[in-house]
Amino acid sequence: MPTLPDLATLRLCSMLASFAFAVMYVAFWASGRHRSYLLYWAASAALYVFVLEAFEWVDGRAAFLRSITFGLLACTDILILIGAHSFHRRAPYRPGEIALLAGVILLPMIASTRAIGALLPAGFGFDLAMSGLAASKIVVGCWMALEKGEHVSLPQRLAGVTLLAYVPVYAIAIAAGHLGLGDLHLAAILPMIADQLLLAALNIALMAMPAERATRELREKALRDPLTGARNRAWLENYKAGAMSGEAAVILVDIDHFKRINDRYGHAAGDEVLTNFATRANEVLKAEHGMLARLGGDEFIAIVPDADAARAARIAEDLLDSLRVWTPGVPMATASLGVAVADAGDDLSGVMARADRHLYHAKAAGRDRVSVD
Repeated sequence: MPTLPDLATLRLCSMLASFAFAVMYVAFWASGRHRSYLLYWAASAALYVFVLEAFEWVDGRAAFLRSITFGLLACTDILILIGAHSFHRRAPYRPGEIALLAGVILLPMIASTRAIGALLPAGFGFDLAMSGLAASKIVVGCWMALEKGEHVSLPQRLAGVTLLAYVPVYAIAIAAGHLGLGDLHLAAILPMIADQLLLAALNIALMAMPAERATRELREKALRDPLTGARNRAWLENYKAGAMSGEAAVILVDIDHFKRINDRYGHAAGDEVLTNFATRANEVLKAEHGMLARLGGDEFIAIVPDADAARAARIAEDLLDSLRVWTPGVPMATASLGVAVADAGDDLSGVMARADRHLYHAKAAGRDRVSVD
């Protein structure tokens, strides 16, 4: 067997690294105290420092004290999970998860009591404690790595995978003891060796989660019209970059006589007309899996995938009807709509040009109507 590094040195390296991450979490929290998830992660890192020091103190003492230390080590995983829930602005404490992890902590403690321990095979309490640690890593790691949803970032998944990477280390430590390949010293030193890589990877991934979310929110904001919340021209240019993936409807919308509304009621009232239309149009389009973008001024475009001419005409009429519903405090308005249907491979600019011609026809025919391919 190759010569293993000194346990005390490895433990000190893990303690110093974990302490540094705890300080960094607190420093980041202090710069914006609404981010309570950073305190949970700081507590996890600080508790890990305490546990590593406690392991040295309980070495050679009662098995029950060692089992308490193992339980505290599992608590570091619980704090990571609670912090992740807080990060996603959810209730941080979930009864089912906490009950499961509480069992992971309490079972080794119960098994290490004199009354129960006397009935169990030698070494069973240690195996149970190590298995409990592995279980806590599996529960938290799987949740972070496998959670579904657009809000789940790559850094979160990497943090989950890093936690799961500890599991084989614990399994090897248990197996080594049963196969006579080592003793408790080996079982202690293997996680410390893994720590030199995984501890930094875990905390860097956790720190990257808020940075990734901020980047995503900035990117999303850059593609939104600040007044109406609809998509903007920048988003449309990105959409134009590719050919239409299938049959789709393109609907151009122009609010009728919008300048008159501004002149008569003021620009604030005109803004209310635009935001009111965008809100109601998004409600219509959400049910149709469509998207709304503001081209500028009083002009909008709606794109609805998998829509033939008949469905496109119905959706356009629904958009027109949404303007006809009076909203208190908002001037009544009408709109002209031009509709064109794209086939797979069509260029969006060409389809928009066809829809624009139909928009012109709707205006020429008296406005407040839809003109379709």
